[in-house]
Amino acid sequence: NGLATLLEARGIVVHRPRKLTAAEHAYPGEGLAGGGLVFVRDPVLVVGERVIELGMFHPFRRRQKFGMREILERRTAESGSLLVSMPSPIPMSLEQGAGPGPFLEGGDVLLNGKHVYVGVSGHASSPSGAAWLQKLLGPTYQVEVVPLSKHHEHLDCVLSMPRPGLVIACGDAFTEGLPSSLRAWNRIEVTTREAQLLACNGLILDEKTYVMDKAHPRVADALINYGIDVISIPYDVPAKLFGGGLRCSHHPLRRESP
Repeated sequence: NGLATLLEARGIVVHRPRKLTAAEHAYPGEGLAGGGLVFVRDPVLVVGERVIELGMFHPFRRRQKFGMREILERRTAESGSLLVSMPSPIPMSLEQGAGPGPFLEGGDVLLNGKHVYVGVSGHASSPSGAAWLQKLLGPTYQVEVVPLSKHHEHLDCVLSMPRPGLVIACGDAFTEGLPSSLRAWNRIEVTTREAQLLACNGLILDEKTYVMDKAHPRVADALINYGIDVISIPYDVPAKLFGGGLRCSHHPLRRESP
């Protein structure tokens, strides 16, 4: 609620997902209970004029998209954007695991202009999910798979791009190093422990303004030294209890040019 209030005070329209119905909680069949949409980043992806419902790795998370669908249908109807869904992952028994995919989760996808990075740690998005996204977006975009250590779930847990030319990154998380297109950028390095506490998982309002958990003053000071206006708010409870931070908690439906 505090995050929503902060955004609304800056003139940003905030949409909130609804609770799931009993029938939606039963989807996709056998699997873990739960599915309340705390982190709206993961079930959806917005790229240009495409709003994409994604295929989630864990069966209980595959129902989360229903809490957002009415919002997405309304917004795409108003804007003329295309609402499209990935192929639904095939239901499997608990003993069979998540299944073959394709899987793609919003926390793994970062946009750098027409360059799209997709993190693959084995816990969420898959190479086949990245390949599906490349086919959907076409040759105008370049989708790049970024291999990650199994100690991290999503790419946005270990990488943030506050503005062009500057990254916050946990170098130890990248099994093949940072994407080559980012290696010449200035870098604020975070430790594995800081990354696990979501020090990389901030909310970028624009190229000069970054919202982050006040539990990471060292990273905040480093951003300030690069000329970024940092808004620090208390947000450590979502990180510690549910494994998500400020980027996990929002997804932009439309970005305004500065």
